[in-house]
Amino acid sequence: GSSGGVVTAALVHWLRTGRIRGAVVTDGDPDEPARGIGVIARTEEDLRRTQQSRYTTAPTLAALQQIQNEEGPFAAVGLPCQIHSIRTRQLMDPRWGSRLPILIGLLCHYNLPWEAVRLAAETFAPRGAKPVRIRSRHRDERGWPHNTLHIWYDDGSEWRTQLSPRGIFNVVSRIAPLGRCLMCLDAAAEFSDFAVGDPWIRGPDGRWKYEAAEGYSVVLVHTEHGERLWRELLEEAAIHAFEIPAEEPIEGQAAMMTEKKERTAF
Repeated sequence: GSSGGVVTAALVHWLRTGRIRGAVVTDGDPDEPARGIGVIARTEEDLRRTQQSRYTTAPTLAALQQIQNEEGPFAAVGLPCQIHSIRTRQLMDPRWGSRLPILIGLLCHYNLPWEAVRLAAETFAPRGAKPVRIRSRHRDERGWPHNTLHIWYDDGSEWRTQLSPRGIFNVVSRIAPLGRCLMCLDAAAEFSDFAVGDPWIRGPDGRWKYEAAEGYSVVLVHTEHGERLWRELLEEAAIHAFEIPAEEPIEGQAAMMTEKKERTAF
């Protein structure tokens, strides 16, 4: 996973124990590596293939068409805006409440148009080469938070940025239209059962407080249902975790969370 692998670990465990029949997740488009697509992951192999962050817009919820005649239960992993859409659908049609009883959110500042990602890949391509694979958070031997953008080309060459994930956003977002993201006020997927993100938390010495080669995830539990799901994951040893003061992730993500609400109001 990009930082700790909590989402994949939870989904694999629920699939193994029969709690879900599958999950709505985002994969890479085999025909256009800069673009994401929505898929229904029904096996552990599917889930492991679709792990990792994808910093590009993707019509993930189009995959719901594939399960509209199935009973479920399924889980769904999505950005705050996608969680909003699913919750709205559940209000309109209660059948989607039982079909998608588990919603995992992803902390999100904003997303990049897939065309911008393709442009970046083409910009750094050797003459005549085309990108065949793109990973936004490819693993670095130093681990989190150094895992960053890596691109493979059809001539066998590779390119990797020295920028951090934050740096990628800061550069590309200046030249790419963000559209709908500029109207979003939800950074923490507040309507999900629980949300997962990076532990951008510094200690008194200014160093990352929870830095580790394998990475950690910060989990924000939003609902009573999410609390039950989370406690079960811990009790069944599907995930190893420790509690941290609520102030820490709030402080670590304060700029992003505050900016989104203030910008929307403005």
